[in-house]
Formats: sequence, C-alpha cells, structure tokens
Amino acid sequence: MAVIDSVRRFFAECPLLEDGCINVNYLGAKKADYSIESVPSEPVVRRYVDGGELRQYVFVFASREYYDEDMEDNSHTAGFYEELAAWIEDSGKNGRLPVLTGGKALAMEVMSGGYVLSEKAGTARYQMQLRLIYKKEE
Repeated sequence: MAVIDSVRRFFAECPLLEDGCINVNYLGAKKADYSIESVPSEPVVRRYVDGGELRQYVFVFASREYYDEDMEDNSHTAGFYEELAAWIEDSGKNGRLPVLTGGKALAMEVMSGGYVLSEKAGTARYQMQLRLIYKKEE
C-alpha cells in the first residue's frame, strides 16, 4: 500500500470529518469533500550507515468549504482546522499514526494551519500542509 493510501486511511478515522469523501490528489466541488495530496519534497531526511533511511512524506489535507462575507461560516472553518491540527497532535502523542507497509510511522507534523488557497462560486479550497516522518524498513 502506498504511503498516501495509509495517510488517507488515517484521516478516515478522524471524528471531525463530515460524511464527505476523502479523495487522493483530487478535491471535488461539493462542501465536505476532502483530499490528501502529495507535495514535491525530498523524501530522504537521513541515510544511516546500515542502509536504513529516515524519510518524510509531505502532503496537504484539503477541503471544500462555504466561503463568503459571512464571518460565522469563515470562523467555523478556521475553528475546524484548529481542531484538526489538535487531533493530529493528540493522535501522535497517543501513538495513533498511519500504518505503513514497509515502514514505521514515527511522527506527523502540522507545517501550516488551514488557509484559503482559492475561491469560486461561494466555496473555497482550504488546506493545511503536513509531513509524516517514518523509518523505511529494508
């Protein structure tokens, strides 16, 4: 199983997500659509003399949300991303991380809070950037 699929399964367990679909590298046009998307980055953080590697998988968690001049909707979305970041941090502290094939997840880090990337027709694409640190098994 690819790392991105393991990350998607991890987020599927999040109680904060509405009944929307979690896609891979695709964000739909409906409210409560979610996506896990790869971000270009150097995958190897450190190489060990025994041939092992400490690796990273950098990605964004994106969602489609209502967006307009209504401060309440926009504030609600900002709160959702704050709660999502807290859930990710708590999961790591409690040892709940993505289950990888051929590796062991060590940590998941929130690299940026949720922000608006683009908007159209009353909705906006929000996203936050994260990275998964893992040890690749031989």
